[in-house]
Amino acid sequence: MSANLSVGGPSPLAGSPTSAWGAGHLRDALRSFETLLLIALAVSIVVVAQDALSWAGVFSLHVAAGPRPFADWWSIGVAVGLQVALGLTIAILVIIGIVVAITGLLAWRRGVAAMVEGSPEFGPEQVVATRRAREDHSLTLWLFLVYVVVAAAVSAAFAGINATLSAASAGAWPEVVGSVVTGVATSGVLVAIYYFGARHLIGMIYGVSTPNGRTLLVRGRDRMVWGAVLGTAVALAPLTRVFDLVAVISLAVILSGARDVRTAYDLWLAGHGGSVAPTGGPLAVPS
Repeated sequence: MSANLSVGGPSPLAGSPTSAWGAGHLRDALRSFETLLLIALAVSIVVVAQDALSWAGVFSLHVAAGPRPFADWWSIGVAVGLQVALGLTIAILVIIGIVVAITGLLAWRRGVAAMVEGSPEFGPEQVVATRRAREDHSLTLWLFLVYVVVAAAVSAAFAGINATLSAASAGAWPEVVGSVVTGVATSGVLVAIYYFGARHLIGMIYGVSTPNGRTLLVRGRDRMVWGAVLGTAVALAPLTRVFDLVAVISLAVILSGARDVRTAYDLWLAGHGGSVAPTGGPLAVPS
């Protein structure tokens, strides 16, 4: 590991090849990503549970706050108690998610840089493959920015339209319309983020992996992308609560794919550790 690597200095694994060091960081980033997916899945399950309780009429119940005579004039709505509890649960999960996301992003950045620097260990094919993967990594980061900009632009446009309608004494569009339009506008960008994000992760080690590892990489990528495609239906969640359940299914599929990719990294690090010659190359990665 060269001492002038801009993302972290000397390798903590003395004597290990640079690629193995970078793959270890990418594996750590994948673990962080899995944790984020688990958090998102937990939040989605909480939302579905809230929908189910509301549908069952539980939120309309009241319970006595204490023994008589207090119970005659003071009761606590189940709706308030449950919603506060669910809200606190979601807030705690979001805070944890922010910390995990920052940790994962740092590991992701270190891993990509180290894999590119160490690619000559495997020859020119791996050099090309990792450089292409780095381009996909950069594109993924730009797509995150596009996602935020599109969401903000659509929300601003919706607010402007409603302001104009209000000035003209016309009826404003319901908030649900803005939510659906924003979701639809950003869903395509989200699928692209998953596609290029997954492609760069498999491209980093596909050409130097065993057939079993390659199978895991491709299957993981496909599950992540198809899970994201399924998740586009969540844009319609403001119209019906059925799509909240679709969000749970989508996240579960993406999580399954992320675990496949991470398992492929585990196998590569355990069985090769950056010490094998390439068996494929950049063109061997299936599209």
